[in-house]
Amino acid sequence: MDVIAALLKHSFQDDLDDSSYSEIDNTRSSGNSSGAGTTRLFVAMGKISGMNPKKLVDLIKQKAGLDNLRASDVQVLDKFSFVTVPFEQAELIINSFHSDDRRGKAIITKAKPKK
Repeated sequence: MDVIAALLKHSFQDDLDDSSYSEIDNTRSSGNSSGAGTTRLFVAMGKISGMNPKKLVDLIKQKAGLDNLRASDVQVLDKFSFVTVPFEQAELIINSFHSDDRRGKAIITKAKPKK
C-alpha cells in the first residue's frame, strides 16, 4: 500500500494535495441552470489542458476578477469541464473570457441542457 501511495503521489503530484484545492460545493445539478439563480458553464479546457478543479476555479477568479467566486459542481474531464456559478457571476465570467476566443469558439459558454 505504501508503494502504491508513493506511485500515486509521484504521478499526480499536486493534484492529490488537499491544500491545493479551494473550498468547492459539490452539489450536483442538471442542465443549463441548476437552481435558484445559478448557471451551469461549459469550459473548453480539461485535464489535457492541465486543469484540475482548483486550477480551473483559480483561472476563472483571476480572469474575471472575482475574489468571491461561488463555484459548485466543478467537473474536469479530459477535454472540457463544467462549473456551476451564480447567474450574475456567470455573465461576468462569460464576458471576461469572450476575448479569448479560439478559432471563433468561446472558451466559456453557458452549458446546453442535459437531454
